[in-house]
Amino acid sequence: MFEINLKLNHLRMMIKNTSVVVLICTTLLMNTHNAMEGKSSYKTYLNRSGLFNKTLFDFTDTNNKEVFTGWTEYSHTAQGSKATLVPLHGQNNQSAIFFYLLNSRSNGSSFAGVHKIFIDPVWPVYNGVVIDLHRKGLDSNFKLMFYGNCQDIQNCVSYESNFKTSGVRQRIELPISRHTQRFHSRQNSIPFSSNLNQVSRFGIQAYTSRNETEEHFGVGSIEIFTISIYKEDRKSV
Repeated sequence: MFEINLKLNHLRMMIKNTSVVVLICTTLLMNTHNAMEGKSSYKTYLNRSGLFNKTLFDFTDTNNKEVFTGWTEYSHTAQGSKATLVPLHGQNNQSAIFFYLLNSRSNGSSFAGVHKIFIDPVWPVYNGVVIDLHRKGLDSNFKLMFYGNCQDIQNCVSYESNFKTSGVRQRIELPISRHTQRFHSRQNSIPFSSNLNQVSRFGIQAYTSRNETEEHFGVGSIEIFTISIYKEDRKSV
């Protein structure tokens, strides 16, 4: 028990120091990141037949510094869970790292995430979200989240879609129809599509449910390249 507590205290200290977070993430992901340099196919896969796309966050654009600003943590900090989103710089490219620490509660549930104020008037004309990512480390559950128009995120209505990752670079496609509305952890039947004009924040979250196994707790990270929204079309392009 002493050894476990010692490790958890050490992990909390790492999360508090952003420079250490970046160093750890860089060490974990640099080999994968460098191996992907020069593979331009990853930058064009969204332009496939039948989909029109709009990029919300392009973390690979070295000229866009704003994409990394304004991300705010929203985690179960009372339990010691933490999260941050920081840039990862390679020799010729860059990406974002969503880095998280999940500590267990007595009932086995915990969450750690970040969100950013983001208002886009074209939401109603799109059908879903696509994330280009690569998970490293802890295999956890994740949520893509949109928040309603409110000042205090703890009292915001959220629209959530759960997803899992495979541990390799992949494209996660989440239709808007899969998002469910929640308020104070209670699920409602109101569809997200009917409230698209009320979105004020965008977020990503790692979480564990009740009675999860110990493998779902600890430190993990996701390398994120782009987050886009797509519109389906029956005609070929």
